[in-house]
Amino acid sequence: RGAGARAAGEAKAPRWGHEDECSKKIRNKTFSGTQESSDPRALDGMSPAQELCNAVSMVVPSCVGVGCWLLQPPWFARGPRTAASIAIVLVHLPFSVWYHVCLSRRALEHAIENWPRRLDQSFVHLNCMVLSWSLSKSAAYSWGCTLMNTYFVFRLC
Repeated sequence: RGAGARAAGEAKAPRWGHEDECSKKIRNKTFSGTQESSDPRALDGMSPAQELCNAVSMVVPSCVGVGCWLLQPPWFARGPRTAASIAIVLVHLPFSVWYHVCLSRRALEHAIENWPRRLDQSFVHLNCMVLSWSLSKSAAYSWGCTLMNTYFVFRLC
């Protein structure tokens, strides 16, 4: 039987004749003994506290970057590449925090199909474009990353 039988609803058989515990949990969508939420406002079953931690995880590197720029520790080098790296993280910050706070408050009708997620992920791709330039001296690599990430941003919309 091929893919057609599986497409009709038949589950794929385990590869070696047995199914390990992790595969069972993934198949049953159970984690830590609790059934995963079917709430479309929750992303991957993450709790509100986890989503707030995601928001904080964007604030901390932004503060470190700005702090290093202002305080200039001896190991820190100022320059256009450093400025671009810090600037793009700061530009992305409000969109990321907005999306994850909305998720934590369950304020979005659906965790995936919404504009805050599209903006957050678009700025993640913009981050990749800028950081490929600021962390590499290869123009070909930077242009390649820019082309690919531009394509992915258009796919988000």
